Amino acid sequence: MELRQLRHFVAVVNSGNLSVAARKVHLSQPALTRSIRSLEDSLGTPLFSRSARGTAPTAAGERFYQYARMILNDCQRATDEMRTLKSGVVGNVSIGLSAMFATYIGDVMVDRVAREFPGLNLSVTEGYFEDLLAELQSGRLDLIFTNIPFAISSDDLILEPLLDLDVAVIAAPSHPLARRKSIAASDLAAAEWITVNQPHSIDLHDRYFSAHGLQAPQIRMRVSSLPLVRSLLVRGSFIAFLPRHVVDQELRSRTLLQLKVEMQPVKRRAGLLYVNRPFQSQSAARVMQILREECTRLASLER
Repeated sequence: MELRQLRHFVAVVNSGNLSVAARKVHLSQPALTRSIRSLEDSLGTPLFSRSARGTAPTAAGERFYQYARMILNDCQRATDEMRTLKSGVVGNVSIGLSAMFATYIGDVMVDRVAREFPGLNLSVTEGYFEDLLAELQSGRLDLIFTNIPFAISSDDLILEPLLDLDVAVIAAPSHPLARRKSIAASDLAAAEWITVNQPHSIDLHDRYFSAHGLQAPQIRMRVSSLPLVRSLLVRGSFIAFLPRHVVDQELRSRTLLQLKVEMQPVKRRAGLLYVNRPFQSQSAARVMQILREECTRLASLER
């Protein structure tokens, strides 16, 4: 197996067409076909099924695609790091950051990296858990800092919880429930909810009501933007589960309130997630240590 074969294989999967892929890798179609067949022979299994509609990966091909992308990205990362070392830069790190931590931990982390490691090049991708996880598993990201879903287990990943999140039911002062001194689960079930349109957020919503013996109410609005969630909450029609730090400014100015619910508060965790490999680059280890220290600092402030 050779790296060029992996590049050819990935190009075919991405294109779904041999002739298109051949142009992208600067080969004739017969030469690309021979490269793919040689790779299939070395692996002992077909990687593609071919039809008049194009070329699609088999089940084995889908699985191998994940490995191929990770290998190619690791090779590119190693090449980049060697080049930067030669130029006096201490390394490159690509980190995925959950949207809810961009101005809570992410800004402090980036500032510290810039000040303490001036030769380290940092690339930060903001997003939601499911999207960041896919980028991590493909090798495009070195690590992610994110809220941790209730159920995640993989021998390929290391999960390092670092921070407890205080999740509350949030609404505007003008919302009818905001005038209540005590709010039961049945009151919440009758309200109109808004949430970030991600599986882990919807799972939190369902689990909360299930734990209190109630069917989860239908989520009226699902959006893929935390700023939009905050803005719609301020308008007063909806309520939402949100970590307090996400709406800290609005809570301080009292444009949003934490509702006084009777039930136990929701507890979530956040932390580091990275691929289980024999080593981490020194640059990635430095960034992870800064994130650990910042989480420890935040936890001490909240005691």
